[in-house]
Amino acid sequence: MAANVKELQKRASGQEEAVRLTKNMSIVQMVKALEPEIRRALETLGRGKIFSFASKAQVQIQNAERIIEEISRAVLSMSKQKVGAILVFERKTGLADVLDSGTMLDAEISSELIENIFYPNTPLHDGAVIIRGVRIACAAAYFPPTTKELPTSYGARHRAAVGISEITDSITIIVSEETGTISIAEAGELKSYTSEELRD
Repeated sequence: MAANVKELQKRASGQEEAVRLTKNMSIVQMVKALEPEIRRALETLGRGKIFSFASKAQVQIQNAERIIEEISRAVLSMSKQKVGAILVFERKTGLADVLDSGTMLDAEISSELIENIFYPNTPLHDGAVIIRGVRIACAAAYFPPTTKELPTSYGARHRAAVGISEITDSITIIVSEETGTISIAEAGELKSYTSEELRD
């Protein structure tokens, strides 16, 4: 009888742990729920690390999926249209100084808003969007570019993205307005992918 009770307690404990882990699932884990081409793109862009910020926020599963869909839709759409963009994801290192350089928004994340921000010749297009937690914190933010040598094919956005990744643990997505290439900057390194590579 005692053995049976212990077994039941063990099973109950395991079930509780499973529920807890499910509730605390980060956006990285939620990538698996997306349609294949979007999932492949996000997994390629830093193996999903971009969205690890959400684990702290403990967002609901539906909200996590929505955020991934909105950001990925905007990035892939801007890539197709060759609209230049730079999105910085704040992680453990705060970006207060960077936020101060931009226009505060504190807005819900949506693909429409992201694309409107970066649409050419709009007031906020020339600068970076900072994403803090599950909100767009600000737009038109600026920060010092890297001083390291980069290929001439990389422009100001790429240099800025590498620069911020050298001094913080942030992850940045860049869309080239010249080629539509999507790049990710992390820890001072820059990796680039074409839309075709993301869909192979």
